[in-house]
Amino acid sequence: MNGSGTAKQWTKELVRKHAQAAVAVEFYTLPFYITAMCSIKEEHCEAVQIIRSVIREEMLHLQLAANLCLALDTAPNFKPPQYGSD
Repeated sequence: MNGSGTAKQWTKELVRKHAQAAVAVEFYTLPFYITAMCSIKEEHCEAVQIIRSVIREEMLHLQLAANLCLALDTAPNFKPPQYGSD
């Protein structure tokens, strides 16, 4: 439902945009988890193991989102956004 109470019409282009947004979200969260994991001095502690498992899950989500893009006949975009180019 959208703000007016009517159902959103999902077009192929809209699904493509949402799939690309999912790729971006998953891709851009990875560095934060990796940095957090690498900042822990004790390599074999439970915190590192938990963060490593989260990283694996995020990479799986990234692959699924990229596969969805490909299934929708669009290549996933892994380029960072360009800010201040207006």
